[in-house]
Amino acid sequence: MIISSEPLIASRGCGETCDHVFRGSGNESIDVIQGSEFDVMQIFDEAKDNHYKYAVCHFKINPKRNITHEQMLQSVSMLAVEFGFDPDTCTIVRHRKAKAGEPDADEHYHLYASWRNSAGKCLYSSYMRVRQEKISRTSEFLFGHDIVKGRHQVAVIRQLRDEGKTAMADHIEAHTPDLYEPVQSAFTAIQHQSALRQGVNLGKLRQSIRDLRITSESFSEMVEGLSSLGVSIQKGEKATTYIIVNNENNNFLGSANRLFEMKKGEFANLYEALQQGKDTTFVPPEGHNPVKASEMSGDEDFSPVTPAIQEITPTPSVANKGIPSGSGASDIKADHFAMTDACRVNRRLPLLSRMKRPRKRHLWKKRHWRTSKSLQMICYR
Repeated sequence: MIISSEPLIASRGCGETCDHVFRGSGNESIDVIQGSEFDVMQIFDEAKDNHYKYAVCHFKINPKRNITHEQMLQSVSMLAVEFGFDPDTCTIVRHRKAKAGEPDADEHYHLYASWRNSAGKCLYSSYMRVRQEKISRTSEFLFGHDIVKGRHQVAVIRQLRDEGKTAMADHIEAHTPDLYEPVQSAFTAIQHQSALRQGVNLGKLRQSIRDLRITSESFSEMVEGLSSLGVSIQKGEKATTYIIVNNENNNFLGSANRLFEMKKGEFANLYEALQQGKDTTFVPPEGHNPVKASEMSGDEDFSPVTPAIQEITPTPSVANKGIPSGSGASDIKADHFAMTDACRVNRRLPLLSRMKRPRKRHLWKKRHWRTSKSLQMICYR
C-alpha cells in the first residue's frame, strides 16, 4: 500500500482537483463513498473567507491488492488518529481502473480532510511522509499483504519498536529485501502525466520491459525489442546517463536504467559494450547449476538451513581502576557514566567552596550606597 498526500492551497480553488476526482475520464468507475463535491467546495470557501493558506489535505490510498470496505475504513481511521482530523467529516471517493502488472489491484481511494478542525487547529503535518509510510506498513501487516519497501523503511521500523509494536517491526524487517539500499522509483508522477499526454503509459511500458528481460537471452535482444514498443534509447546530457524517448516525436519519457530496473553503472556498462560490438549474453553466476524440471523427484527438501550460532563465553570483569569492566555496550556506557560522575564531583567541590564565600563586593556597594544616602540627608538638613 502506498499513501501519499498533498495540502491544497485555498486561493487556487478546487476546480482542478474536483474535476479529476469526481469526473476523471481515465477511470472505469467512480464511487463517492462518503461526503460530496459540495462539501469540498464549502471547505475551500470557508478557508478563503478566513484567509487560511490551505483548505484541505488530499490523501491518496493506493493498495497493492484490493481491500474491503471495512479495511479501507480502518486505514482512514488510522490516518485520522495520526494526523488529527475527524474521519466522519472527510470526503472519500473510490476509483476503479486497471493497473499494469497488478491485476488484483484495480482500485484506489481519494480522501479529502479539512486542514483545520472545528477548533481552528491545523493538522499535525510534521514528518508526514514518514508517518504515512508507517500507516501503510501497518495496514499491510494487518491485512496480510506483501510488504512494500518505502524510502523511510528504517525509520518506520524504529518508530514501531519505540511504540512497543515489536512483532510488527520484526515482520516488516524480515520481509524487506535490501533494507538499507536506497529506493528509486521508475518514474515520477510528473513524468507519468507527461507521457500520458503523448499517448504512452509508463506503467504498461515498464511491465513490457520486464517481460523483455524475462524472455531475452542477451542485452542486445532486449534493446532490439524496444522498437516494437515504439521507444528507443538515447544518450542523456550527463555522462553514463541514458534515457528512453518516444519514436514518434523524440520526446523524453524516462530514465532508461530505472525503467529497466537496473543500476545506473550496470546499465551504462552493458550499453557501452553493446555499442562496441561485444557479447552481451546474460551469463549465470559461477557455481549456479540450473536444475531441470524432469530431474526433480519432488522428495528434496528445499527449506532454508538455519546457520549454527556460535556460543560466546562471557569475559570476566576487571576491577582495576581506569580499565573498562567489559566489552559490551552496556558495560562501556556504565564505565563512561561512572568516570564522568567522578569528574563532575571533583569539579563541583571548588565551585561549591566559592559559592559559600560572602560576596564582599556587593556588600561594599550596599554600604557605600547607605553612607552616601545618609550624607545627602545631612546636607539637606
